[in-house]
Amino acid sequence: MPAKHPKQLAESARKHLIDVAGPPVDPKSLTGPNRGIFTTTEKPAMSPSALDYQSSLPGAVTDMATRKPIVPGIRYDNPNLRGKNYILFDGLDPYDSTTLVDRKLGIARSPKQKETFRRWAKALEQNPGIKIRIEVPSRRVQKEIDDVLDAIGFQRSIRDRILVVEVPIA
Repeated sequence: MPAKHPKQLAESARKHLIDVAGPPVDPKSLTGPNRGIFTTTEKPAMSPSALDYQSSLPGAVTDMATRKPIVPGIRYDNPNLRGKNYILFDGLDPYDSTTLVDRKLGIARSPKQKETFRRWAKALEQNPGIKIRIEVPSRRVQKEIDDVLDAIGFQRSIRDRILVVEVPIA
């Protein structure tokens, strides 16, 4: 089978994401139960190096009209009634449509980062078929994130669905 041209790969990734999670929507407009995966466009608010790492994710998709990334999110009932009922991720595994992917260059050992991981756990509790993979550029960062996740003390059934893997910067 001949190798696909980068433009064909991008279209294939876009089709996969849309087939699994639907066309991009404003998450605030979603109705019905707060469950499942959806897509939206996102205005990135990160350093150029973090954006480059995120954009190199296999299956990363950009809306050509707005020049914004199309990203998947997961819906859940947020216990904080003033908080959002969804969490956005960087991508969806192109080979496993139940795995959301988040890329991180490093870890902030802040209460805010730990709260983000706790929200992820709540979303996973409410969406039993979904998993999260955190991709990091080095074993050092992988260990740091694993240590933070383990220190939070998630139930084993949740912790087993959050995988941290090394994906070096190309």
